[in-house]
Amino acid sequence: MIETDVEIRKLLPIDWALRTTSLDRVFRVDDKELLNLPRIALVQYKDKKNFIVVDGHHRAARYLLAGKLLVPSKVLETDTDVKKCYDGALDMGFFETLERVRQEYEQFWKPGCVEHKVYSIEDLLKKHKREIRGLR
Repeated sequence: MIETDVEIRKLLPIDWALRTTSLDRVFRVDDKELLNLPRIALVQYKDKKNFIVVDGHHRAARYLLAGKLLVPSKVLETDTDVKKCYDGALDMGFFETLERVRQEYEQFWKPGCVEHKVYSIEDLLKKHKREIRGLR
């Protein structure tokens, strides 16, 4: 696993929605406190340019709202990294390999995002701007 900062434009969300409980918790964090949030868990996409957000799409949206273009991340590089990571979508424990995460993204998560026209973290913010405005 590599801890690094990743460009927000390279993040592929696994969910088209921002959930109210997470919105309340993450979006009320002061901009100065953002660096105290956990790193966002990522798996490199098959194109080797982008990253699947397996945990942290709410936090990534919050970083973008604060004008941050880089997000503190942990990139899972091996199957062992996936097995040891219990964050977000991985906490269910049925992802054994990087390839399995990529397959789930293609078969399950990506179609929902495409259906709702959410292709990026920026799209998430646009889709939920009314709810977010109420929290600020």
